[in-house]
Amino acid sequence: MKKLKISIVLPTYNNARTIKQCLDGIFNQKYPSNLYEVLIVDGGSNDNTLDICKKYPVKILKNKWKVEEKGRVVGINAAKGEIIGFIDADNIIYDNQFFNKILIPFEDKEISGVDTLYYDYKKKDNWITRYCALLSGDDPYSIYLGLNDRFCFFNGKWTGMKNKTMDKGKYLKVKVFSGEVPTMGSNGFFVRKNLFKFVSYDPFIHTDFVNELVEKGYDTFGKAKVGLKHDLTNFGDFFKKKIRRVKRRMKGEIKLKYNYEVSMLKLLGVSILFATFIVPIFDAIRGFLRKRDIAWIIHPFACFGVFLIYVSYTLFYKIIGRWFN
Repeated sequence: MKKLKISIVLPTYNNARTIKQCLDGIFNQKYPSNLYEVLIVDGGSNDNTLDICKKYPVKILKNKWKVEEKGRVVGINAAKGEIIGFIDADNIIYDNQFFNKILIPFEDKEISGVDTLYYDYKKKDNWITRYCALLSGDDPYSIYLGLNDRFCFFNGKWTGMKNKTMDKGKYLKVKVFSGEVPTMGSNGFFVRKNLFKFVSYDPFIHTDFVNELVEKGYDTFGKAKVGLKHDLTNFGDFFKKKIRRVKRRMKGEIKLKYNYEVSMLKLLGVSILFATFIVPIFDAIRGFLRKRDIAWIIHPFACFGVFLIYVSYTLFYKIIGRWFN
């Protein structure tokens, strides 16, 4: 199979802490340098993010809207590759065969997009980064609701949503179903560029985009047996991201078309599990026995903290919203 040209869309905003490691991982790839481009879409960084980026052969674009969802649109529209890949500034690639492994599933014409089967990490990484990699993401609610899209080490599943999976050796070939689409589309998601003409992508909200692909019949994806790291600074950074996410949704900055059809009863059930600590403690022990790492101790506290954030901010904005309506 001929080598495919890749366009990496990489939004930035004050990412000086991680951008060098991110770009090092991209430009250390054992893949022809003339067959991939890196599009930095900056939302107005005022630290030295762009100074670092200029040391690499990247193209820098301006995101005048500031928000990531619009920035990715700028990158998509400028992309020249046959495959568009989404990598965030806090994503770090350790494997120099990452591009080659991600592209193998695209040899199957049925496959629309490919992402990693799991999150990567090293033992020297901080506890919260290791914990999120073991968990399969940075939101415990997603795992307990079955929405996750990467391998979770305590339950041994890459998702809890309905799917049909075939192990093809170097990757999983996965068929997903409308109304049962996991939270795919972020952190190392690669997709055929020609599919963008069939679905709406402005703003680019990854869950909406993938769900619309599925609804249009492009419902088969690859889960490459490779990972990338999602770097988090500390426990505070973990909770700040949750607060930012819930604020943006409550204020209407992010309007999801596809919201996983999760019932209030199921949300309430998960919230009770988190509030009582018992199940998260059990799952932390189960996870530790399957993948020995002291970072599992974070799990019950992360579950309880996220529970407090989501409940308190949801109630707060509902009350404030009533005052101003």
